Amino acid sequence: MKLEVEKRGVRWLCHFTAARNFPSILKHGLISRIDLVDQNIDFTPSDPYRLDDALDAVSLSIEKVNSPMFEGKQRELGGEWIILGISVSVLWTHHCKFCWRNAASREIRRHSGRLNGPWAFNRMFEDEFTDPIDPRSDRDRYNIPYSQPTDEQAEVQVLEPISADLIFAVAGRTQFIQRRLSSIAEKAGAQISVTAQPNIFLP
Repeated sequence: MKLEVEKRGVRWLCHFTAARNFPSILKHGLISRIDLVDQNIDFTPSDPYRLDDALDAVSLSIEKVNSPMFEGKQRELGGEWIILGISVSVLWTHHCKFCWRNAASREIRRHSGRLNGPWAFNRMFEDEFTDPIDPRSDRDRYNIPYSQPTDEQAEVQVLEPISADLIFAVAGRTQFIQRRLSSIAEKAGAQISVTAQPNIFLP
């Protein structure tokens, strides 16, 4: 798996969550909703309904967040949000499922084969031809980098806890939020790059 990831040149993984979860994440890492409930850890869910039924998984994206979902959650739930940058090593050190569509989609939910291993990982990057007029593949038409999945809503479901040590960056919407995140990280003794990235958040 590591070889396949390195061939693709994948640089990082992403996870978006409510900003108020940040202190808990630095303490406990990223853990599934089942574990959060079992350990009685207070948290704000990003997806209250979890239509993929994967309560035992942490959902990550490869190199960029699922923009339609992220924008929808900001509008629906409000509040401040953050995006975490996570080490790509999770893809070969943790038990992962690779979903080339949104994990709640009919195609993934009805898939009867395995969703782990190099085949499923590489399936996330396959060419697709969805325009009946334009002969180019989706990857060519939208100039999708070699290191990013074809479908923007593709995701990785991680079935093991992700240590806070594997989180190397966090981005917030404003410089004010950046300062708050920096203070939280400093108090936790976390060596994390903290930035303000207003262009990837709703105003």
